[in-house]
Amino acid sequence: MRIHGHILNPLLAGIHRLMGKVCLTGNVPNRQNCGMELAAWMHQTGTSAEALAAQIGVHLVTVYHWKARRKFPRPQHLHAIETATCGAVTASDFVPRPEAAA
Repeated sequence: MRIHGHILNPLLAGIHRLMGKVCLTGNVPNRQNCGMELAAWMHQTGTSAEALAAQIGVHLVTVYHWKARRKFPRPQHLHAIETATCGAVTASDFVPRPEAAA
């Protein structure tokens, strides 16, 4: 028996909510999005800075600083970002990656 994604995703999202993992998109973690920057995630999901700030409990300007990579989130906020994005944006996504050797 094959379970289609449109049936399984809401079910898994409900399980994540029960486990305390509520994300703004209502989706379950998507491992295809690993390594995604906050700005890209917000654009892809249509999440506003206002919504993310409210979910995390920070000022709107703080989200803009994170999005523009002007400031690094505090440890408790890194965890909140990962939770709000269902794991699509993690702490390592805020660390600049070294350029690949040519």
